Amino acid sequence: MEMLFEDATLGASLSYHAAFLERGEADALLAWMLERAPWQREAPVLFGVVREVRRRTCAFGEAGRSYRYSGIERRAEPWPELLRPVVERVRALCATRFDFALANLYPDGEAALGKHADDERDIVAESAIAGLSLGAERDFVLYRKGPRGERVASVALAHGSLVVMWGTTQQHFVHAVPARKRVRSPRVSLTFRAMSLHS
Repeated sequence: MEMLFEDATLGASLSYHAAFLERGEADALLAWMLERAPWQREAPVLFGVVREVRRRTCAFGEAGRSYRYSGIERRAEPWPELLRPVVERVRALCATRFDFALANLYPDGEAALGKHADDERDIVAESAIAGLSLGAERDFVLYRKGPRGERVASVALAHGSLVVMWGTTQQHFVHAVPARKRVRSPRVSLTFRAMSLHS
């Protein structure tokens, strides 16, 4: 594990686990996600306007779980068998009862994710949020909230790696996956969350 950023005063930190999955396990999970996951088009509301983006999304988790963000609601499909042991390992590492995972498919490097915080009321406040990366290497960048938007950490996410945002990170920082136009192969991310009981 590598600690990429830590602010003890705020209670926020970011850790990176470069080889969380072995190569064969990561390859198998990526193949399953690309071939069998129930991907849906993504058209979030951005600044009051509905805009379809290149990313595709779907969700997995425990029965009845859902997640609302940017005018979109994703209801969880049951955990696939291939994903269940991975979920248990992520839970153990983070000491968090993750019950939902939002999956993003980036078909190539032109598909990106702008600056945002995972701070919706559906998520348990100050719980860890863990992102598993599969496929093409893409950058993960953490910025301080506010007009200056200072960049505080950046990492190239390897195939099978895990990045974890801890504590109050969502309250004080935003993160993004910038475009990498030279990337031609797909990337899949699975972001594990602990959802509030009302979700």
